[in-house]
Amino acid sequence: MSNLVPGDSFVARLTVQNSGDLNLIYAMTTTTSGDATLASTLQLTIRTKTANPCSSQDGTVVYGPGSLSAAAIGNATHGVQTGDRTLAAGASEDLCFTVSLPSGTSTTVQATSVGATFTFQAEQS
Repeated sequence: MSNLVPGDSFVARLTVQNSGDLNLIYAMTTTTSGDATLASTLQLTIRTKTANPCSSQDGTVVYGPGSLSAAAIGNATHGVQTGDRTLAAGASEDLCFTVSLPSGTSTTVQATSVGATFTFQAEQS
């Protein structure tokens, strides 16, 4: 996404797939690079996708809304942790990521940029 102005948002779908023969649990962490103020200002909401498009924003919230820089699902520590997602063998689930720049955002983040890497950790359950 580029050229966001306060009040704008961006929606993207991500498919998490378990191509194995056993159930798994997974967690997600986020690492950002670039402008730290923008990374903490941008708001991320992650929802499960329904039959509707992600832009409907009607799925169950699994993160947020919260800071992009602190975004996480579950806990990457070994074993089942609060918030971890379960995925059956051979199944997949679609997640909808919505990133928004709040309408009251200061001009101090103008002309800055940020990158985000979402890392998924999975283990058999």
